[in-house]
Amino acid sequence: MAVALLGVVASLYYYFGIIREIFWGTGQWWTEKTPETAAIKLADSQVVVLMVCLLGMLALGLYPQPVLELANAAVQGLFGK
Repeated sequence: MAVALLGVVASLYYYFGIIREIFWGTGQWWTEKTPETAAIKLADSQVVVLMVCLLGMLALGLYPQPVLELANAAVQGLFGK
């Protein structure tokens, strides 16, 4: 219980610091750095992984039935219904 409470207090302190900077800060985080517009260089293996993830996401978005049936079978196996 004490560890959870300590974690909550630490996270509130951290996130309130971000909110404080956004609303009442001097904007030092935005004025010091200029945004980069250069393209990110990726290795060929990274491009392949990203394409596989993209195709998987599209396939599941357009045709989710096989995955839903598999999940339903897993739930039935766990709960014996």
